[in-house]
Amino acid sequence: MIKRWRLEPKSEDVEKYKRGELVEPQKPIIFYIDPATPKKWVPYLMQGVDDWKVGFEKAGFKNAIMAKLAPTKEEDSTWSLDDARNSAIVYKPSDIANASGPSISDPRSGEIMESHINWYHNVMSILRDWYFIQTAAVDTGARKMVLDEELMGQLIRFVSSHEVGHTLGLRHNHGSSSTVPVEKLRDKAWVEANGHTPSIMDYARFNYVAQPEDNIGRSGLFPRIGEYDKWALEWGYRLFFQFNRADNEKGFLNKWVIEKLKDNRLWFGTETNPDDPRSQSEQVGDDAMKGSLYGIKNLQRIVPNLKEWTKMPNEDYSNLRNMYNGVVGQYQRYIGHVTKYVGGIMETPKMVEESGPVYENVSEEKPKRSGRFS
Repeated sequence: MIKRWRLEPKSEDVEKYKRGELVEPQKPIIFYIDPATPKKWVPYLMQGVDDWKVGFEKAGFKNAIMAKLAPTKEEDSTWSLDDARNSAIVYKPSDIANASGPSISDPRSGEIMESHINWYHNVMSILRDWYFIQTAAVDTGARKMVLDEELMGQLIRFVSSHEVGHTLGLRHNHGSSSTVPVEKLRDKAWVEANGHTPSIMDYARFNYVAQPEDNIGRSGLFPRIGEYDKWALEWGYRLFFQFNRADNEKGFLNKWVIEKLKDNRLWFGTETNPDDPRSQSEQVGDDAMKGSLYGIKNLQRIVPNLKEWTKMPNEDYSNLRNMYNGVVGQYQRYIGHVTKYVGGIMETPKMVEESGPVYENVSEEKPKRSGRFS
């Protein structure tokens, strides 16, 4: 069953919607920010919610989603963070390094009723570690244990956007980044304009392929709302008033999807397929052998500087040990990405109207290169 919020145009705007004009929904999706949230991070969490406005505009709705500060007791004495009628981003003062975007839906219809996103305080530590290990070779701002407030804020914004995406009904798209040619990830103009993955729902983290000589800025290192995300919301939330029953939409929707998926950047690679090397968690680019070599080059730049970049006054070497272990883990991850090509089976789901195989072996060339990888 498809899960989504109920968005409908106001009665006086139905004809405008049918004509393709952007209209406001009868009831927008609102996420309130937990009053316990540290104040300096509130704007970034709110921006992570508002980032999805562009996706809903593809579905015909403006101002369909927004973040708001929780009302004070003076403003509304009846408002409660625990009220099931209020969706919120909830601050968890915890050492758990995570965030999650659950939602409650009506099992009869799939309508999403509410969401309480969990933002654990210590997610900031894992964000710092990821960013350090994957980008310190190219971003001098990553070369320390306490990141500048703006950089950490943008990392929080990225996590906020990702978790909000889950609450809108989107799954992880681990195949999205595999649609991007590796060399494009080193093309400053291209990657800063398009991002290193078409989906923020990918586990692509950051652009570890970028090399120092490429001079790529943070807009080419960070994930963002991409083409796939906008398409997913358009498919999930656009209304078709010409059909009076859901069953009558099927043929139209099928043709629409087949046509749209001619654009490879809209491809979805499931997180549950262990055999398809295109759908790997934390891989970026269309060729793991090339991408991993670039990633390893950056690790080789980081390792000689670990002692200097991890030291803090009056502290021991715990940071050095943590980051060294992180570098080793990243290296092992690159090797794992490469070995996936040996015996790999690609899965491309199709409708019966489409030609071509659903399952096919990875071409001989990539497994051979995988076996020679060093």
